[in-house]
Amino acid sequence: MMKREEIWWHNLDKCLNILHKKYLYDWVLAMKRDPILKSIIENAESSYPTNSYASVV
Repeated sequence: MMKREEIWWHNLDKCLNILHKKYLYDWVLAMKRDPILKSIIENAESSYPTNSYASVV
């Protein structure tokens, strides 16, 4: 059974994978440029490393 935080990150990764397949561009760069996505990542209440999103690309 997954913990609530693991489910949240799993859902986020799933959404990013879907977006990556749909639009095929560098989401790490997009997150750095988009103020809303950047804010979500910077203010995340987790120890999940933000550089792990590079694996989505």
